[in-house]
Amino acid sequence: MTDLSATAVRLLRAVVAEGQADWPVLQRSIGTSREAMTQALVELRGLVEMADPVEPWPPLRATEAGRLRLRQIEGREPLAVVAITLDSVPDRDTDALRVAIVSDGDVVLAMDVPVTSYRLSAIREVLVDAPGSVTADMLSGAAHRIGAALLPRCAKCRLSTQDCAQCVWGHVMSRVRVAKQAGGWIRLELRVAPPWTRVPWEMATVGFGDWLVQQPELSVVRRVGSSACTPTVDGEVGILVAVAASDSQAEDQRLAADAAKIVSGTAGMANSSRSLRAVVSTGFTDAADLADRIATARPMVVHVLGHGNAEGLSHLSRADAATAIAQAGVSAVVLAPCFGASAFGTDQAGASLAWQIANLGVSAVVGFDGLAEAAHAAKFAAAFYAELAETGSVEGAVRAGRTGMASAYNQFGQVVLFAA
Repeated sequence: MTDLSATAVRLLRAVVAEGQADWPVLQRSIGTSREAMTQALVELRGLVEMADPVEPWPPLRATEAGRLRLRQIEGREPLAVVAITLDSVPDRDTDALRVAIVSDGDVVLAMDVPVTSYRLSAIREVLVDAPGSVTADMLSGAAHRIGAALLPRCAKCRLSTQDCAQCVWGHVMSRVRVAKQAGGWIRLELRVAPPWTRVPWEMATVGFGDWLVQQPELSVVRRVGSSACTPTVDGEVGILVAVAASDSQAEDQRLAADAAKIVSGTAGMANSSRSLRAVVSTGFTDAADLADRIATARPMVVHVLGHGNAEGLSHLSRADAATAIAQAGVSAVVLAPCFGASAFGTDQAGASLAWQIANLGVSAVVGFDGLAEAAHAAKFAAAFYAELAETGSVEGAVRAGRTGMASAYNQFGQVVLFAA
């Protein structure tokens, strides 16, 4: 993928914005000469096409590839996708991860990677323990082995600072370096089936203490459906901060105060493409009540506050809460309660609340795997909405939210993004 000149980028942006535009309109829009536009069109071959090739100076329109390239330039789409599928059953000795690396729509690497029992040993601890008994120390100890299983290195890469093109590690790290130079990012997409859903893959390290999800050029997403993207939001972005009723008046007041901070923090977040508008709805008690509040507010984003547990969300089961949220047709959901992204079984009924919402069709769902401290969840929310206002990318906002939690001991690795 070659870099485009500044003139070519301006022209591509103008063509996408206009939909279909004549040369004089585009010249005025980008402030350049016809000769410079002609040169820019050479760079944009395949990205911009002529609407009527018979005319001497035909109107221009962007191709699908051109629209995708602009989203990549603006940081809303990845430069490449690394898809890792985990759908086999772990046994006592070996297993295999199926890996495919996709760049510009083409599969550039496909392989089955054997995983030894040594690498799986730490993962099995997580598979057999309930989420409530998985501690930060356990995750920290398992992180390196989880990373070794997720992005295995060949012998050459283990012994050399030069990455090769023969193993998953080499391919991924080479693309990370390209993304860093280009100012872009790549998506590490996990297509995970039970019982692998129990593993906190986001806690993986690519070196001792070098957390995978803290790499600014790498986005870690768990794919639930068959779509190839995560949503972007533009225009007036309505946010409903839905607060579950608790069993304590003091706790209700604390949750209401946390909701008010989100509203005040997003106030004034706006640019020429989008503006954020958050409202609070407190004290929902059951699934029907929650569904009615979402239907009334008609938000793009639902941000849930409350208490999560093994059964679900406050007094709601996971299945009921998922149905209530998903049926409203929102673009994204943020689950601040504990265990929002934790699986409590190896079948669909035991799948996490976040997974169940995404499985019902919501494009992006964010949740915490394990305990979520209120202070850290608040840091995540502040950084998440600041980035959402800036770029409109939900995936970029999750990356920013994790970075905003850098001071939280390991908890940034407990943030999980599910994409439908």
